[in-house]
Amino acid sequence: MIFQPVGIQAEQLEEKDGAKIIKNYPHECVSCGGNTFHVGREDSTNPNGKWIVFCQHEESKPKKHVDLSKFKSEKFHVPPPKVQINENLPVKTAAEKFQMGCDFHNWTMANYEAPPKILQDIKAWIRDERTFLCMMGSTGCRKTTLCASMLNYLDDIGENVYYTTTQRALEEMKKANHEGRSEYEIIAKLSDVKYLILDDLGSTTGTDWQIEKILDLVDRRYADRRKTLITTNCHPKELESKVGARTASRILDKRNLFIYRFGGDYRQHPELLNA
Repeated sequence: MIFQPVGIQAEQLEEKDGAKIIKNYPHECVSCGGNTFHVGREDSTNPNGKWIVFCQHEESKPKKHVDLSKFKSEKFHVPPPKVQINENLPVKTAAEKFQMGCDFHNWTMANYEAPPKILQDIKAWIRDERTFLCMMGSTGCRKTTLCASMLNYLDDIGENVYYTTTQRALEEMKKANHEGRSEYEIIAKLSDVKYLILDDLGSTTGTDWQIEKILDLVDRRYADRRKTLITTNCHPKELESKVGARTASRILDKRNLFIYRFGGDYRQHPELLNA
């Protein structure tokens, strides 16, 4: 029994020198941008060992790569010579696991709609040195859709990614306090993930306590240069009044990537999507 990454059809699996190869996988390797992956045992001498997927460019390296169980998957048997897919096993996307709402469950970077230049910039950000990707825009410009697309994409390729809204994060901190724990337990959890998706920054009332805790989180990720996707309805000029000068300074650092989508509501005017 092995796992089939999302979107893979049986005919995309090939045999080469005794190894299984996935060709034209709908996601790219975050290292080289390729989409040809090998499937094999982590320890080739152990027939009962853990299945992994590794990119073609790493074929000659020790196979210490992505645990295949981290891919969102359907299980399928491999009785030679045919591959029979078991389609009855439910699969939850990362967006569903993080309770983003049914409208967002199946978004990926493959079907996210945006002008080509924006899509190119987003894909480049995943692999480059820029720390924050900040999407600023009015209501209905598909900021949360970008969050879901990025979440599902990163989760599918086995990356350590976590999604939360600003409101949800603050509520978790308050709950920790009420239970006799420290809010810094939550801040540490959100600080340590490789990719954090922080949706709807600036939507809270902006009390001194909220501003302080969001600063703690943003500052830790900024200092450690950890990739963070941030969305907000705020215009750059009003961000400081919502989250405080110190947090705004880190987010608005010119070394970060910014996407501005102010204008119409795309829910009401879908023709604006690729404008």
